[in-house]
Amino acid sequence: MKNTKQIKSFFLLFATTSFMWLNSGCSKDSGPTVVSGKVVNAYGGESIPRAIVTLTGEQSGINLTGSYGSSITSVAAASDGSYNISFNAQGDYTYFVTAVAPECDVLMPGNPGIGLDNSSYVELTNATSNTKNIPLAAYGYAKIHFKNTAPYNYDDQLVFTSDLYSTAPGVDNDHVIIFTGTAVDTTIKIAFYGGIPFNSPYYVIKDSITTTHYTNINGLPFDTVTCSINY
Repeated sequence: MKNTKQIKSFFLLFATTSFMWLNSGCSKDSGPTVVSGKVVNAYGGESIPRAIVTLTGEQSGINLTGSYGSSITSVAAASDGSYNISFNAQGDYTYFVTAVAPECDVLMPGNPGIGLDNSSYVELTNATSNTKNIPLAAYGYAKIHFKNTAPYNYDDQLVFTSDLYSTAPGVDNDHVIIFTGTAVDTTIKIAFYGGIPFNSPYYVIKDSITTTHYTNINGLPFDTVTCSINY
């Protein structure tokens, strides 16, 4: 009987200790928490001004509105991209910061995460001071003026291809743009990754002869550059 009591006591102690260990392993610290840093272009590292930075929180074991929880507060980043948020962290919550830039119609995430999301989420450490840059892969824009030049022919054709897709208002979403005929004098707007040179091929058919050309476009996030293609 004595051995049975000792075995029961041992298992009770083991179970209690295991529960306390597991519980302490899952729990996060509570207390005043600060996060500061900059919103930056994920590719070039340039600061992205006046982005809206949002603090989100997700309770452990509960998926409130998505992978990153509910919005808690938002602040506007300064003209140099810097931001600062102070809050009181709860031990059963995981917190993130994310950002979107209102000047940019379309955003894609940098690290962490790759996909057709509109922002990046960066996890924080509770009850301490966090320095976290938020990377965003922001688009720049190009206005391209196309014009057919003499000598004209009714079957003149230009085929312009683009690998980028944008849902921004006023941006041409076609991957292949074709102009046919003599009266071509128009401008289209396309999107490209800001800070990365964009080299797009186009093909011209004149007098039944096809030639291949390339246009090089480069600009910063949110900037709009202009160029002309005469054929």
